[in-house]
Amino acid sequence: MDYCEIAVNKAIKLGMDEVDAVVRNEKVIQISFAQEIQNISTLTKTLLSIRVIKDKKIATYSTTLLNKQSINDIVKRAVKIAKVAPEDQNWSSLNKTIKKSTVKNLYDPIINKLDYGELTGAINAGLDNVANDGKALITRGVLHVTKRKFSFSNCYCDSMERKSSHFFTYVLAKAVKGGESTGTEQLQTRFWKDIDFTSLTNSAAEMSQKYLNAKPIKSKKMPIIIKSDVFARIMNRMLSPSISAETVRKGRSPLKDKIDSQIAMECFNVIDDGTLDKGLNSSSFDQEGYPTQKTTIISKGVLKNYIYDHYSAVLDNTQSTGNANRGGRAKPRPNVSNLILVNGDKDFDEVISETKNGLLIEETIGEWLSNPTSGQLNATVTHGQLIENGEYSQSVKNVILSGNFWEAIKNDIEAICNDSRNSGNIYSPSVKFSELVVAGK
Repeated sequence: MDYCEIAVNKAIKLGMDEVDAVVRNEKVIQISFAQEIQNISTLTKTLLSIRVIKDKKIATYSTTLLNKQSINDIVKRAVKIAKVAPEDQNWSSLNKTIKKSTVKNLYDPIINKLDYGELTGAINAGLDNVANDGKALITRGVLHVTKRKFSFSNCYCDSMERKSSHFFTYVLAKAVKGGESTGTEQLQTRFWKDIDFTSLTNSAAEMSQKYLNAKPIKSKKMPIIIKSDVFARIMNRMLSPSISAETVRKGRSPLKDKIDSQIAMECFNVIDDGTLDKGLNSSSFDQEGYPTQKTTIISKGVLKNYIYDHYSAVLDNTQSTGNANRGGRAKPRPNVSNLILVNGDKDFDEVISETKNGLLIEETIGEWLSNPTSGQLNATVTHGQLIENGEYSQSVKNVILSGNFWEAIKNDIEAICNDSRNSGNIYSPSVKFSELVVAGK
């Protein structure tokens, strides 16, 4: 019997009507580097969270100590809290649809064999390549190698378990000849073989060279092409919270009461796929034990679905979409799995060549300050390319991109490319808008 089942059985014996529990185990190797390896550390995290229900009174508790005594202690504390907690009149029951979906390629078995020597050797190959070229220096870089195991049990099922691997690396390069400029590159993947440090460091170094003479441009409205990973981050800020059924129910989403309404142009198609092969947030079941699935969010510009956990689904008289997520002592709530803007039919180079006058945005900061409720988009462009007659004419930096996200996707999309890339668990191709505002000098 695992720790989840021990916790569940203990709470039931103490008179609780329903109980569920999750255990997260995570081991992370962290390597930081610049022109050489700077630091290597290994961090192990363990967390057990329990939720108990008695007469519609709900309490949660957690511990990082996994032994029978600590589990007994947190169960007793959770039970004590539940007895005095206010009733949740909307409570129905815990999830009873316990099942696993079929999902492939979420765990790289090589993660068990990787040692510090192999990891640092791969990093050093990339660092040496840039150093030998002599045009840029790697000033900051990280590699995180993460192995996770997640277990779930409730009073309606035995324990279920899933495991996953995750590799994340980020590189910042600085030009050393001809002026000051930086370039970045990052990659997140499930598999170690997908990471090529020579390619990553080269890309960051080349970007630092390309932007040596970057400067602001005058403020204007103009066609804007937003590179794939940048638009993925914008989607995460603007769209991810807006399609949560909980956010909608609380009146905090601009998409409230918009199901079956045209909210975007017909070329704009979005899905949330918890079963995506190699997906950064794919899993066989969500954090309530419900099977994950592929959910159409926007089809031909029409909003079709929100994402649900079990609680939100019961309130809306529908089924969970397998999107329950929970952390620490927090209750489960809906969260996107892999949010995907479907590829369009345009090659990126073709879109550039067809642009008579516009701005390509390759990197931004500050897009997290945008407001999903109002739709107001704000981001500082750190790396952009002015386009004239289908060719890059000037490197651009330190201008502000602004506009209304909801109006832009409904009225101003000119092209969606076929170059999808992920930023974490958000996947997007590059997108061209006919007009957005650039605030410069």
